[in-house]
Amino acid sequence: MLVHVMAAKKKDEETGYTNTSFRLQGVGLNGSIPVRVCYFGKTVMEPVMETVIDKATGKPKLDKDGKEQLIEKIDEQGNTVMQAKKDENGKEVKRDNNFSDRVEVLSMYSGDLATGAVCDPVEVIAKTRTVAVDGEKYIYFVVCGNEEIPIEVPDFSTADKPDYRYRSNCRKLSAMAKRV
Repeated sequence: MLVHVMAAKKKDEETGYTNTSFRLQGVGLNGSIPVRVCYFGKTVMEPVMETVIDKATGKPKLDKDGKEQLIEKIDEQGNTVMQAKKDENGKEVKRDNNFSDRVEVLSMYSGDLATGAVCDPVEVIAKTRTVAVDGEKYIYFVVCGNEEIPIEVPDFSTADKPDYRYRSNCRKLSAMAKRV
């Protein structure tokens, strides 16, 4: 099915980050559903660092600033030992190098939600996943030219309040998508 993609951009004043949200509306249909570009972040790895010990004194070596000298830890085969990078809250840092590119491509094919301006409609397709995730058998794509942008329905549930529209929005996306 052909759909119109509508985008809304909102800039966070504190961080300067611009958040782009998307909605899909089927051509000739009422209502729209929120979607987002899928984030396929992989864990960022960094080398394990160990302190350099002075063999004469048995104490850690210090650099000219008075800080302990660190070197990368090496295993028995001579390879650097790696670990997952963590942020200040202790959560693993994940990075998807192509995420912002996919958002920009989808933004090119989007109308403006605030003004109501629309672009040419694009097609939504569903491809079978090799492994079902949370019971979902398909992954959905918006076809933008020769690019297929993976999308998903966001779950806006919080600890206090569940998102009652999530399952309905998933069904609507499934109904709009052409199976390939």
